[in-house]
Amino acid sequence: MVSDGKMSPEDLKVCRAILAGLVSKERSKINFLFLEPVEFSYFPDYLTIIKRPMDLRTLGENLESGLYSDRGEFYSDAQLIFDNAVLFNKGRSDSSWVVGLAKKMAKAFKREREKAETRELGAAISEDISVINKSKYSAALAETAKPEKKKKIKLKLKRNSSAGELTNIDVLAPSSSGSVEKDLAKPTGDTREEKSKPQLKFKLKVSKKSKEGAEKLEG
Repeated sequence: MVSDGKMSPEDLKVCRAILAGLVSKERSKINFLFLEPVEFSYFPDYLTIIKRPMDLRTLGENLESGLYSDRGEFYSDAQLIFDNAVLFNKGRSDSSWVVGLAKKMAKAFKREREKAETRELGAAISEDISVINKSKYSAALAETAKPEKKKKIKLKLKRNSSAGELTNIDVLAPSSSGSVEKDLAKPTGDTREEKSKPQLKFKLKVSKKSKEGAEKLEG
């Protein structure tokens, strides 16, 4: 039974591939009887036995005119072509050989159907994989494009000077690579000059009493 409706692009592609295989010249020795509608004038009793005639040309016209809503309806009419041939010609002495051709075409239809559906399934899987890979790549690219956030930690340092003042120095927190960036001057090649510079000591508090005691010892 055929109903009006719009066939999906995937179904249409599969049906066209099947039809092309059935009408191909490679099968000209077995498909020639099914390419065109039956001439009822040669078979006056045809319509009394076959209620719904079908042939490959009519099948193709129905397909392209949008008469089938899905591949299942197309499959039914394709199989009907060969079932009609078997039903009408079986037991007839003058045309029993047509039954053999119809059965061969029915097998060819099955093979073409399997081939077309396998190709369609493979294409769908490849497309899904491509979409997944593209999505993963986009996510990874977006992740690497994010700027690295660095937090500042304030450390209290005390200069070894007479003033004894505490100074706040910003030190960047460790980055994702594990390195620590410090805003401290690097030593120069002159060690004498470095010794004369005030040294920084972390978390060291010097009391006035300790300072006075140290001055007495030096005296």
